[in-house]
Amino acid sequence: MATGQPFSRPPTGLKYLLRGLQLNRPIDMILEPGYYPSLLNIRSYLDGSVSVRPGINRINTAAMPDLSVHSIRRMNDDLTGASQAFTRFVGSGAMLYADNPAHNAFAAIASGFSGDPLSLIPFRPDQSAEPFTYVGDGTRMGKAKTGGVFRAMGTAAPTLPPDRARDALEPAPNSFRVYDD
Repeated sequence: MATGQPFSRPPTGLKYLLRGLQLNRPIDMILEPGYYPSLLNIRSYLDGSVSVRPGINRINTAAMPDLSVHSIRRMNDDLTGASQAFTRFVGSGAMLYADNPAHNAFAAIASGFSGDPLSLIPFRPDQSAEPFTYVGDGTRMGKAKTGGVFRAMGTAAPTLPPDRARDALEPAPNSFRVYDD
């Protein structure tokens, strides 16, 4: 059995003081009451009390079909005639969703992704007036714009298999050309 002094509470009691973070000292060297090495989503509105930070806005009123949300990104559209000032894109399962103009529900805009986290990169090309969010993973790539329009990215896929005539493109196997410098 351990020997030593028995535990005693300070005469003022144990109050939940929250004065802020102490980042300059190791955890075991924080001696001042009310300072913590890490705080996540908590606030102190009254001295002696600590409460959880409330959520700001509910952005989806209905559950998504696939609850494994793995990617979220917001894209701002500063164009004056834009249909929405911003759009949220959400990757869930193998689908990509975009929110509606009221920002309270999501609609599927693309499918066929791998289900791994998506790379969502908002960018406005120099030749374009509106921004796009470039979306990609190991299976598929594309770009989405405000309003939830998704387009494939890059050159069009070939519609016919490759075909070539060997004799027209390459010389015969035993023919040589000599070039003199």
